[in-house]
Amino acid sequence: MVTRPRGANGDLERAWERTGWSRKELARRVNRRSHSRGPHLNTDASRVRAWFAGQHPQPPVPAILCELFSEHFGFPVRPEEIGLAADADTDTGASLFTAASEQTYLLGWMAFDDGRQALAQRYLLQSLRLTQASGDATDSAAPTARPAPLRRACSCCGTSTTR
Repeated sequence: MVTRPRGANGDLERAWERTGWSRKELARRVNRRSHSRGPHLNTDASRVRAWFAGQHPQPPVPAILCELFSEHFGFPVRPEEIGLAADADTDTGASLFTAASEQTYLLGWMAFDDGRQALAQRYLLQSLRLTQASGDATDSAAPTARPAPLRRACSCCGTSTTR
């Protein structure tokens, strides 16, 4: 059994291990994502190793890491799940999850209207997951938060949804 030094970020390291990426690959992905956002970072494998050892990455790195892991795993990864809660802008993250939930919800209904029920079901369920990840269970994107007159049974997944 390997013991970690006090303050090590095992949650981040475990998430990274599940990706199958090398430290160099993670650094490369962080750099590429930062270039698309504006601030140009020059992260390398030694910086990634320092994060695993307990060094806290500076913004926007925590948000970038969450985006990269979320895209790779196919489900939302929040900063607190990878040991970065103190460093991430959680309000911005929640807003992004809410916006993504609303867009995914609309895609679900577009797919449903187009007769693609299986696709609609996937979109609507993903919308619920994104709403939960935003931390706001009463968010307007949640189908159960829609007004009762607009609620109807969804034939694609057998649950009561709204439109």
